[in-house]
Amino acid sequence: MTSMTSSKKIKYKKVIVYWVDISSNPEWVQDIDSEDYCKTCQSIGWLKTKNNKSVKIFSSFNLKDDGSINDYGDIVVFPRSVVKKIEVLK
Repeated sequence: MTSMTSSKKIKYKKVIVYWVDISSNPEWVQDIDSEDYCKTCQSIGWLKTKNNKSVKIFSSFNLKDDGSINDYGDIVVFPRSVVKKIEVLK
């Protein structure tokens, strides 16, 4: 197990993914157009993969003794159609 002050930098870019959330309303309503159901959301993590079908990020990880990533956690896979923007953080 490595210390939390490991000097090795992981090879992935830290990003904010801006995406449109799908939603539903189980209630009976008279005017379906009166509410804005789709909200723009943000998720922060390290960009694992990006292709024409999906964007995959992870927000947690643990390291092997050599400083490489052992396990990934808090993984989110976005269908590409809901992703509006990916901003790389410094």
